[in-house]
Amino acid sequence: MSIGHFSLSFLLLNLIIQSLFASSSDSLSFARTPDSVKSLIIEHMAYTLSWNSEFNVPNWVGYCLTRNEVETKVIERSNKFRIDPKVAGCPSSDEYKKSGYDRGHMAPSADMRWDSVAMRECFYMTNMCPQRHKLNAGIWKKYEDKVRELALRYDSIYICAGPIINKDVSKRKYIGSKCKVVVPTEFFKVLLVNNDGVWYAIAYIFPAEYEDESMHIETIDFLEYMTGIDFFYNLPDDVETEVESCVKLEIFSEI
Repeated sequence: MSIGHFSLSFLLLNLIIQSLFASSSDSLSFARTPDSVKSLIIEHMAYTLSWNSEFNVPNWVGYCLTRNEVETKVIERSNKFRIDPKVAGCPSSDEYKKSGYDRGHMAPSADMRWDSVAMRECFYMTNMCPQRHKLNAGIWKKYEDKVRELALRYDSIYICAGPIINKDVSKRKYIGSKCKVVVPTEFFKVLLVNNDGVWYAIAYIFPAEYEDESMHIETIDFLEYMTGIDFFYNLPDDVETEVESCVKLEIFSEI
């Protein structure tokens, strides 16, 4: 093969990859919210989210985490929770005060230490959900750490996390006074990695109220059935069908 043909083939391969996952801010790379659910797509520097103004929590938060980002630890955690300037009526941090719930990050601050803007924006309240401290500081944090291990191992990982809301309206709980913020019954975290050209995916579901460090593993198909959200739909149809219908634990069992 000539150098010219090699360069052209390499360019075409890059274009295909970029079309699948153009950037960490490409909302279409992560999830598609069903039409029946309120959704405002918001793009920030390091993550994208679908905002639900009915519940005042995100439907999902998606981003790509790279090995370089994990290794670049130049910014310390800010702890400055902020109203998202892109959302009218965004709840303030005050809505969580004395509620018994933490302001739980969907895209964690420890994944954003590579840039000051990424760190600042990850503290927007649109990236938060009410979480019990035992969950937020326990198994939820534990799996955030494991995700970073996967990013180091496979160079990059695609993550989509969010709440699962009780479908029984009469059983929904809320916190806040000026803005009613729904309390989820469960949380999900979906991971997608590429290893030697093969895609692998897994869905973790975490009960919001629990007595021990519990979570369970499901296929993405099952999570899509639960939530109505279509994850990673920019993958080719045959690849999407394969990775969403089964879990190959050999990729994820070591974390």
